[in-house]
This record gives sequence, C-alpha cells and structure tokens, in this order.
Amino acid sequence: MRAEQKLLRMLESQEAAAVNYQASTSKAQDKANDYYFGKPLGNEQADMSQHVTRDVAITVDAITPDLIKLFLSGDRVVEFEPSTQEDEDFADLATDYCNSIFFKDNDGFTVLLDLVKTGLIEKIGVGKVYWDGSPRRKRHQFSGLTEDQLIMLNEEKNVEIIEHTAEEDGTHKITIIRSIAQGRVRIESLPNKEFLISEAAKTLSSAEYVAHKVKKKGSEIVAMGFKKSDLDKLTDIDNVDDTDEDAANEGLDALHKSYWLLEEYVLTDYDNDGITETRKITRVGKEIIENIEVDEHPFFDFCPNRTPHKVIGQSVADAAMDIQYTKSTLVRQTHDNLYMSNRPRTEVPEHAIAENTISDLLTMVPGGIVRTKNAGGISPLAVPFTAGHSFEMLGYWDEERQNRTGVTPYNQGLDADSLNKTARGIQMIQDKGMGKIDLIARNLASAMGVCFKKVLRLVVQHQNQERTVRLKGEWTPIDPRFWNAQMGFQINVGLGTGDKGKRIDARLMLMDIQREGKAEGIVGYGEIYNNIKGLVRDVELGEVGQYFMSPEDVEKAKEGQPEPVDPEVEAQKAELELKTQEMQMKNQLEQAKIESNAALKREQMEIEAQLKREQMMIEARLKIMQGKGDDVSPVQMGGEVG
Repeated sequence: MRAEQKLLRMLESQEAAAVNYQASTSKAQDKANDYYFGKPLGNEQADMSQHVTRDVAITVDAITPDLIKLFLSGDRVVEFEPSTQEDEDFADLATDYCNSIFFKDNDGFTVLLDLVKTGLIEKIGVGKVYWDGSPRRKRHQFSGLTEDQLIMLNEEKNVEIIEHTAEEDGTHKITIIRSIAQGRVRIESLPNKEFLISEAAKTLSSAEYVAHKVKKKGSEIVAMGFKKSDLDKLTDIDNVDDTDEDAANEGLDALHKSYWLLEEYVLTDYDNDGITETRKITRVGKEIIENIEVDEHPFFDFCPNRTPHKVIGQSVADAAMDIQYTKSTLVRQTHDNLYMSNRPRTEVPEHAIAENTISDLLTMVPGGIVRTKNAGGISPLAVPFTAGHSFEMLGYWDEERQNRTGVTPYNQGLDADSLNKTARGIQMIQDKGMGKIDLIARNLASAMGVCFKKVLRLVVQHQNQERTVRLKGEWTPIDPRFWNAQMGFQINVGLGTGDKGKRIDARLMLMDIQREGKAEGIVGYGEIYNNIKGLVRDVELGEVGQYFMSPEDVEKAKEGQPEPVDPEVEAQKAELELKTQEMQMKNQLEQAKIESNAALKREQMEIEAQLKREQMMIEARLKIMQGKGDDVSPVQMGGEVG
C-alpha cells in the first residue's frame, strides 16, 4: 500500500473518532449556551410561570471583565525569558513585539473576548496562530496614461490590468489590481464545532490528531493553490448527508459550491525513518491538497477548570447550571403561589349558577357584579401564601453558587450589608472568592503564553526583513531573524486580578525601602525604574515613558553633553583664578615701577652728565682767558686749527 493511501486511511479513521467525540461534547456545550441565554428549560407548563433565572449568565459575565482587564490594563502578563546570555537584548523587545502583533496587527480584544467567553461557557476555548503569506490585493484606477506608461504598468510584476479604455486623445484609462506581498501573523478564535481532537489526548500539545474543519467555497480553495480543473474531484457538502447544504449547493458550479476543508495535524512516521513527526495535511474528502512536515500545530486552548489528563475540563457554566434549574423552579413556584393567592379560584355550587354567572366570574372588573340564582352561594377558594419560605432557599442557592464559582458581591462591588461587617471579614471573603478566579486567570495567562510563543516562532521563521513598528510610543526597527525562537516565558499573575490595589500599596512601600537601599549602595536607578514602571501600569496611566526616562535614555542624553558642574568646585576655581589675576596685576605693577625708576635714573644720569660737560667747557674757557690775555685769540672749542 502506498504511503499516501495508508496516510489517508489513518486520517479518515482519526477524523471519524474525533467527530464522534466532538458530537458528545457538543451536546453539553449547546446546553450550556441555552442556559447562558436563558432559554426555556423544557419542563414549562401552560398557564403557569415560565420564568428562567440567569445564574449562568450572571456568573460568566461577572468573571469576564476581570479576565479581559488582566490583558488590557497595561500589565505584561506574559514575558519572554532569555534562554541564553545572547537573548538578554531580545527578550524584552520580543515581548513588546508579540503584544503589538496580537493587539494591533490582529483584533486582539475580540479574539481574547471570544476565547474567554467560549471557555467559561463551553469548557474550552480554542485559538489558532498561523502565518498568512497571501498577497494583499489593492484596486487602482489611472487615466491620461501615455503609451509608454501603459507598457511600463503592463510589464510590472504583480500587476493585473482588469479594465482598459483607449481615449480619443490617444491616452489610456485603466483599472488594475496590484498584489502586495505582505506576510503577517494571523490570530483567531475558533468555534468549538470547527475544532477536532482525539479523545485520548491528555494535553493539546501532545495530541496525536488535531484538526480545523471548516466550510469553504470552491473559489477559496482555488485561492489556496488547488487547481480549478480538479474541483470536480472534491466531495462537496451535499454528499455528506446535509439537507440544508444540499439545497444551497444545487445548481451551482464548482467555484460556488461549499466543501468541508480539513486542516489536519497528525503525528505519524510518514517517511518510514522510525521517528514520528508532525505533518500538516490539507484535504477535502479523499483529495489531499497539501502534505508537509511542520514543527508544531497552530492551536492553543483555554480551559477555566482543568480536569487532570483531559484537554476538555469543566466550565464555569457547569458549576451554575443545576443551580439555575433549581432556582428557576423555586421562582416559578413562588410566582404561581402568589398568582393563586391574589386571584384564587372560586367555588360555585350548581344551584347558584345562572345564565351569566360563569361569564361574570371570568370578567375581572373592580366593583363588578356576579349574577347568580341564589345569594351567598359563591365563595373563593383561599390559597395560603407559603412561597415566602422559598426566599430562604433562593438565598441558600445563591450562596452555593458563590462558593462554587468564587463570584461574590464583595469582589463585584459592596452590597448593602457590607458596612455592618468587619473589614477583615470582608477581606477574607474576597480572598476566598478571588482564589478561584485567580486560578482561571492563570489558566488564561498560560494559554496566552502558548499563543505568544507560537507568534515568536512564526516571526523568527517567516519574517525575512526588518519592520518598523511603534512600541512604547517610539518607532522601533524589528528584525527577529536573529532571535531565539526557543525562548521561554513567564506568567505574571501574582496576587490576582482583583488585587491591583494591593500591588500599588506594595510598590509604594517598596519604593521607600529602595530609597534607603540606594543610600546604602545596594539599589540602583534600574531597580527603582522597574518599580516605577510597574506602578504606572498598575494605576493605568499609560506608558512609563510618558512620565519618566529610563536609565538607558538618561545615559544617551548625557552623551555629548558637558560634565555636570559642582558648585563648590567651581567656587574654588573662581577664587583661585581671582587670586592668580591679583598676583599677575601686582607683578605687573612692580615691574612697571621698576622700569619707571630705571628710566628716571637714566634720565637723571644723562642730565648730570650734560651738566658736567657744560661745566667743564666753561672752566676750560676761563683758564684760557686767564693765561693768554686779551691779545690772544680765543680758542674755539671743537673748531678746526688754522
């Protein structure tokens, strides 16, 4: 037997077993939905109260906001942890990027809401994470194009001209569809009726067979890569014992008919190497469209109350349905008793009945008359009001529901009697109830951790170029090709969804301790910043970057900036500079004084020398005159002889 035929037989057998298992669980899921929407219980009696209490809806709708708020309040419920030292730089960025993919690239809120409500009502909620590599098609219209421009568009790859009109002026008007390759991670929640799993599976991750079974049009299957000419080979829905689909498909061509498309993930040794691998098989009936080996299946699940060694456990609805049935019965009996007490039946003896007696009795008019043959013959059949005791039972079942589910008036808002109870007593009641909801919250966080890990694996494997996204208020380039797809994750669901006030108080107290620790040198700016970041998230005031700079940003801001100035050091420098200037001025004055005295002495010496020369000349002339007499010609000093 060929390997593909053997594989097909195994798949059909696994599918049949999974469909039978799904059918058995679907009955319980349909019943839970009927209780949630308050549909009739099936035991109603004509002319009697048919009231249905809404205990399942009250419980589910009370828990849902807390679980959703857990992920929308800014808390990083799921964080990636570095597996190696090289992962340190990527773990935090990977956490932010996966959050962005979940809430921005996809409608994360709707996915989360559907997953939570489906799990709380139907025992399990299933999500799917996959890489969508199909191109995005956009329609464009152009007019006034020249012949060259038309040729350029026609030669452009990924462009299809669907309309073309040649204008009288020689230009062209065209309509095109441009295909833009833009792979993205897609995340969606699945209806349980589309999800198949083997009954023997203990966990979703270890299941030998899981599948997504969904109706698809022939045109959608062709878009997936299947040849249009081969559609006739496929078994459409009208041949699968479905009367409604048979009527819908009658007279349609293959492109418009509906088919059951199976995307199956099975553990098998298809290549006969002695090692089982996970294979993805896409098929319609006996026709296999795709058969490839993959690392893992794309599904993740949320079960509120897990049952050991079973994928499908217990829902919150399971804990409240029998209570809703009992309370509905009690309320109906209370209503019926009250109706009969207010409008009792009437005893009418036959001898008192006249022609209009019965008609008058059935016509309830205040002050109306009842015509009889004999006076005093009619008397009401008094019905005692005993339904008052039902209120005690209703209170008992309300308390029982609170004990089972953890949903009490104290963790939903204080009731009227709360002020008469001690604060400690109320806190104990709250803690007891929140313990059950905390467990559900942790199961949800674990499911989201699996989802994020699958997202991480997909972007590492398939995102082949850098992408710029807005994270924490800044545009950040993301290139996950160098990330470790095997990074683990941690779940940050500590005190519980209802204890955010406790966390805020604890963070403020820790901040005081950190101040003392910083003075002792055992706490740095990074540790204080982490606490502040958590505090901003807890008080739901947006991102910490709106109010504080991170230590890294502070260091970046310091780059290229002058060193911080110490006022005391600057004062000392100024004083020293002033003293230096005083000494320089003093030295300059001294030097000027010395130079001035020297010049004065030189000038004085020159004057004295001049005076001495003149005195010598006078003395010389006097001596000459005294020695020669008047007949001697006077000697001319400095003149020539002759």
